[in-house]
Amino acid sequence: TQFDSRELKPKVYLVYNFFVRHWKEHVRTTLQPLLEAFQSGIEVGDVEYACYSASFYCGYVFLSGESLEIVSQSQRAYLDFIRKSKQEFQLYFGKIWYQLALKLQGKAGEKDCFESQDFDEAEVTVFLQKNNNHVSLISLNLCKTILSYLFKNYPQAIANAELALKYEKILVGLIQIAQINFYYSLSLLGQYPTLNPAQQKEALKIVETNQHKMKHWAEHAPENYQHKYELVQAEKARILNQYIEAMEHYDRAIQGAREQQYLQEEALAYELAAEFYYALGRQEIAQTYLHKAHFCYGSWGATAKVQDLETRYPQFFVPASTRKSIIPR
Repeated sequence: TQFDSRELKPKVYLVYNFFVRHWKEHVRTTLQPLLEAFQSGIEVGDVEYACYSASFYCGYVFLSGESLEIVSQSQRAYLDFIRKSKQEFQLYFGKIWYQLALKLQGKAGEKDCFESQDFDEAEVTVFLQKNNNHVSLISLNLCKTILSYLFKNYPQAIANAELALKYEKILVGLIQIAQINFYYSLSLLGQYPTLNPAQQKEALKIVETNQHKMKHWAEHAPENYQHKYELVQAEKARILNQYIEAMEHYDRAIQGAREQQYLQEEALAYELAAEFYYALGRQEIAQTYLHKAHFCYGSWGATAKVQDLETRYPQFFVPASTRKSIIPR
């Protein structure tokens, strides 16, 4: 307070909370400070940094495990502000994360592609490339990876992850790097059974390298990365037919995600564990885990994912159409 440095606050808060903090603390600890940076940016007339803070908040609030209804509402409000402030660079970053939230809520067209009526993917990509907006390009490819992976399109998820990784060297420090690591490993392991032996060997090598990094991050911020590490370990044990190890890692992933309130990753861990038990012919455990996955996805607000589970496992779920008729009048 010796110096009146209010105009520095938005910049300092932004850099620390966007680039540094998630390597040491829970992602959720960045949310309030990013909004403070937004507020102080407006107060000192630094619209550019206010909009950076608002757009980065749109990404981090999605990743924090908050309910998608709340996520998309707050994203919409901040995107309106950024749009009115005519800050295009920041607008695209926020729009990408908003689109992913809408897709998962089943509010933006087909779940199989990132496009929708209000989001022209090709146009967005060209604009970002032309303006060297790398931070939005890596986010676009990450969001497409997440969407493709969650709906079991592994080849597409892998292709998107590899596109995103092109920016890894120039964007060191971003949370996106860790998220891509996670979904890239999971996608490779999901695709593993259909690969030839040489490709399988290569895929495992990449997963090993990714896990080496993830373990390092988990040592510094277990609240963000430990359960992710465990889930990849579980999937790896599954494809290598190490069933006891797989069971242990799934349980640790579920417990870690729940303790840290990453609802989306708790749901995913339950879903993958259910598929593992289902393949082993252990129907009852599979059903229990699937119902828990269904509940978590529902609590998160991912309606598209809830419907996906019901479609893939009709034997375990009462169809929505008949559900209403069961309720006593």
